[in-house]
Amino acid sequence: MRAKNVGVHEATINEAGLTEFEGHWVDSPSRPQMIPGKEALRTINQHLQDQLGITVTATAIIDAMAVQVMPAEMRNLIESLGQFASRNPS
Repeated sequence: MRAKNVGVHEATINEAGLTEFEGHWVDSPSRPQMIPGKEALRTINQHLQDQLGITVTATAIIDAMAVQVMPAEMRNLIESLGQFASRNPS
């Protein structure tokens, strides 16, 4: 009997997860937040390599970014890391 309840529970969780995913997916600005960055970059690079014979590195992307287009959270994190790295050890 327990196994049957677990199956129902898993089905309920799966349905709720799928409903949540679909709700976020219809909002196109939230789509990039739903995929792993490394996997996305790897897939894009594979396509670029196959079609154009080029590869784009994460460093090249960062170097090409203008500060104005960076999300505020990312700018704040980078600034905080810079401040932390420049502290004098006690």
